[in-house]
Parts: sequence; C-alpha cells; structure tokens
Amino acid sequence: MLLQSFLARIVRQGTLTLIDGKGKSRQLGDGGMPCCTLRLAPDLWEIGLMVNPALSMAEAYIDRKITIEDGSIGDLLEITLRNYQHLEQHPIVRAARILGRQARPLQHYNPIRRARHNVAHHYDLSGELYDLFLDSDLQYSCAYFQTLDDSLEDAQLQKKRHVAAKLLLNRPGLTVLDIGSGWGGMGLYLAQIAGVQGGRDHP
Repeated sequence: MLLQSFLARIVRQGTLTLIDGKGKSRQLGDGGMPCCTLRLAPDLWEIGLMVNPALSMAEAYIDRKITIEDGSIGDLLEITLRNYQHLEQHPIVRAARILGRQARPLQHYNPIRRARHNVAHHYDLSGELYDLFLDSDLQYSCAYFQTLDDSLEDAQLQKKRHVAAKLLLNRPGLTVLDIGSGWGGMGLYLAQIAGVQGGRDHP
C-alpha cells in the first residue's frame, strides 16, 4: 500500500499495525508502547490521507473507513503526537502545504453573489432546528460539564459562570463585546450578573 510506505517513514515511536482491505497487515514503529491496530476499508482513498492527513484521517474515522481494532483513539492520538515532527517533514506533506498556500487566493475568492449564498446556507435556518440540540438560552459554543450527570442546561450555565469569573468583571463601567454571539445569551448573562454594558457583533 502507498499508505504503508508513507507511514513507515513517519511512525518511529510506538507501534501502529495496519490491516488493509484484503486483510494483509503490516506493523510500523519500534514495537514499543503505545500500540494501536487500524483496519482500513477497501475503498479508503489513501492519497487523501497522505496529502492532508490531519483532516482526512478524522473524516475517514468518522465515515468508518478506518476502524480501531486494538488499542484506543487515545493510543492513536499519542502515536500521532509522538511522531508529528516526522509527519511535518515528510516530502508529500510539505509539498501539499506549499501548493495549498499557492491555491489559497482561489479558495478565498468570495464575490458578493457567492458570499450571499454562503451566508444564507449557514444562517437562514429555522429556530426549530437549533432547539433540537441547543439549550434554552441557545448557547452556540461549548458547554462546561463538571460531572457526567450534568444536563446541557447545567453545563451551559457553568460555562457562562466560568467565563464571567475569568473576565474579572468587578469594576463599574465596563463594556463587553460579544463577537459571533449567536442569540446573545452570554452578553445578556454578563449584563445581568455583573452589570456590564453590552455590545454585540452579529454573526
């Protein structure tokens, strides 16, 4: 496999075993810990993994093109981190990064018509959709779960308390600008508990 040859130059610490779509396996690394075994689907696009491994690996895992048979996702991440410098130095990865930089102006080309379409696609969605997976305050950022039994409502309130504590809003006359604020729940909370003035930048 192309992917095996690619990874053989990268995985030098830990043990990574690859099982291809035909059931053939190959062990990479120094034979030490951590250990992880990956089974690759027959239709896995190996070139994509080599050109953009950070994104393509995650997508392949989500799509079950790559499954972990022995070890855990934690073991795989540890192997990746231990060998990351070798990944960054691989000629294919370096060449892909250079080409990506050269193509960036085309990727960022965003005339008005295209921009309007992108905004509509991302934001012109019904409130009923967001009600399915957000809390009652419609917090659009990560919650802060302190225990496994915390509800989403609890975790979002804990997140707001945590942010408020970090901001040290203990002086009068402060103004908080909530950028990309969604429905403004964070700004409203800070105004209620700390008496700050609110500024809001709509997404």
